[in-house]
Amino acid sequence: MKSTKEYMKVCLENIRKNSLFIFSALAAGLLMFFSVTDYWDFVLFFLLMCGVATFFSFDRQMVRENISVYKLLASLALTAYIGSIFFDTTVNSYKLRSIASSTGLNLQLFSLGVTAVIAMAAFYYVCAVVCFLAPKTNWRKLYEEIRKGILQYQNIQKAFAALLVIYLLAISAILRADINYLDDMRRIANGFPGWEDCSRYLSNILSQLIGTNSYMADISPLTQIIAVFFLAIASLIVIMTFAKEKRISAWNVIAVLPLGISPYFLECLSYKFDSPYMALAVLAGTVPLLFIIVNGKDNFRIYLLTVILCTLVTCTTYQAALGIFPLLIIFTVFERWLQGEDRRDTCRLLAVSVAGYVIGGVIYASFIMTPIETYAGSSILSLRDLPTGVISNLKHYYSNVLSDFDTKWLIFIGIIMLSFVMQSALNSCQKKWLSVLVSVLTVAGSLCLAFGPYAALESALFQCRAMFGFGSCVAMLGVICVSSAHAKPAKLGCFCLSWCFFVFGFVYGNALEEQQRYVDFRTEMVISDLNGLIGGEEVIDLQITGTVGDSPILENMPQYEGVLGRLIQTTFSGDSWVFDTYYFVYYYDLNNANGSNHFNIVTDLEDQELPVLFDGYYETIYGDETRILVELKEY
Repeated sequence: MKSTKEYMKVCLENIRKNSLFIFSALAAGLLMFFSVTDYWDFVLFFLLMCGVATFFSFDRQMVRENISVYKLLASLALTAYIGSIFFDTTVNSYKLRSIASSTGLNLQLFSLGVTAVIAMAAFYYVCAVVCFLAPKTNWRKLYEEIRKGILQYQNIQKAFAALLVIYLLAISAILRADINYLDDMRRIANGFPGWEDCSRYLSNILSQLIGTNSYMADISPLTQIIAVFFLAIASLIVIMTFAKEKRISAWNVIAVLPLGISPYFLECLSYKFDSPYMALAVLAGTVPLLFIIVNGKDNFRIYLLTVILCTLVTCTTYQAALGIFPLLIIFTVFERWLQGEDRRDTCRLLAVSVAGYVIGGVIYASFIMTPIETYAGSSILSLRDLPTGVISNLKHYYSNVLSDFDTKWLIFIGIIMLSFVMQSALNSCQKKWLSVLVSVLTVAGSLCLAFGPYAALESALFQCRAMFGFGSCVAMLGVICVSSAHAKPAKLGCFCLSWCFFVFGFVYGNALEEQQRYVDFRTEMVISDLNGLIGGEEVIDLQITGTVGDSPILENMPQYEGVLGRLIQTTFSGDSWVFDTYYFVYYYDLNNANGSNHFNIVTDLEDQELPVLFDGYYETIYGDETRILVELKEY
């Protein structure tokens, strides 16, 4: 009985000491969960905080020792951001409108006052969380440690220069083609970034910094050069993660090239505006590993914070890169297990990595992401449909890989994967049969994780630009293989595959230029035939349907049946913006079509019976005095 009374006394003392903390935590819960009207989450949060306050004593000394001006400013900014979401939600609340109306208060001022009071109460809790995640650290010393750790790698500067040169050469044909790829057309036409539609807010911010203006002017190829710079750094971090004895060889550079010049990522580098932020997302997935490379045992708390921040950077630049970090972790954990390193440290690394990744993802999904349901939705499969849905999506992804990739490429990739399994058995400190089994499971797991959360979406994106995680997986396997003993088969596979991808970059860039030539020719034909039908001051409705098809030159190429055809058709066929009304109205100054200043796109003219005004070899034009429908013919 005595021990029970003493235990209850301790709990009551904890509640008394934690009263301020629990009050501030609940205020923060109000801001966070009521912002998205998720009352059940708030109830769970309330119960959790009550449990913490009862059984654990909050350490105020930790906050006093770790607080700084920068952390205060960070806490203030975070509280203000959550408060702004809360304000936007509550100011439109029916209940709050009723209260303000019945009391005669100004709705805006009343909602702002409520938000300010709750935010001030929540500030202490936010400070505590910030101090816990970012303990007092000598940042200059940490920077010097990372810098010295990086410079310990032999040939690192030569490797970085080689990666820059190779990547730039690989996309030189794309740069020379100077194609406005998909979204580029709209951004060049109206100068509006528009990434907020996909919750890529950091891309919006960085685009204004890089372009030095809120209006999006075309500054290519500077953007693509910046993207190559980010890719070279990311590739170097991958090499450092798996290089043996801190030695970087030419084979490491060759093996890592599929990370940046796989056919799938070449589509990302085709974008004049998006490319630097897509590459930044890849870089963000690799940066946390720097802390493990330099000093993994002493910096786990900083590592956790870095994983959270880098996950948020990836989510707010290009979500398709969310598979990069899990791939690095699964291969790092496997390599440590294979070499018989301390299991507690390895498990700790895995646990902290998963925690940081999940926390970053939850923060993004709960407070930053705006749900969308367009060509690719943001809805996750339900728990009941998750297993079958993920399997279906992965089957779709890899059926694309098998149809996209040349048979030679698949053979070289198979050699790399087989070498990985064989080297795992030959170089392992574990039992041979167990090493083979775990290595096979690691390869299978990496192939499942390569596309990140996209594999769990209800409407997954299967475009080439969303599948570059597969190239990243092959690159990591290659770097591991060429860094180990018995690497001759792997070196052969890596060299042949990288050379094929390098050459493909030129084929792809030249194909873009040829298709653009054909597109320009067909466009001029349409404009010529429209001459005389569109004129005067009266605004007419204009709609373009169909596509011009593929250039006859490209159709003769055997490579066009694979990924090359998919890459070209993405921007020049189907529902792309090249041949819809937007392109004609803005790029050819058809100012009296659709009220072009208001982006009024017409989509229903093909359902109306309009007389034929012109029937030519390349298009048929229907219409009357106020409506024009152009039906393109594909050959």
